[in-house]
Amino acid sequence: MPVQQGIDFLEKQKRKGCKCKNMALMSGDFTESDIVRAKSIGLVLFRKPFSITEILDWIERIEKTIDPDRKLADWFFEK
Repeated sequence: MPVQQGIDFLEKQKRKGCKCKNMALMSGDFTESDIVRAKSIGLVLFRKPFSITEILDWIERIEKTIDPDRKLADWFFEK
């Protein structure tokens, strides 16, 4: 990202109250401090090059935790 690192963006979103429970970060050069920081805010890390299977496995695990009766946001529908 040209203006800020992805981890900075996601960390700010969490601080602002983002309710997203499952966030991932993909990079080819995580530093040890990036790894510690990402894990402290609950990010899943994918180190490049990664296989699509790794991501699909993560998505399938998340899918099992989603309540099918949850109310979806409707702010984007015209009223």
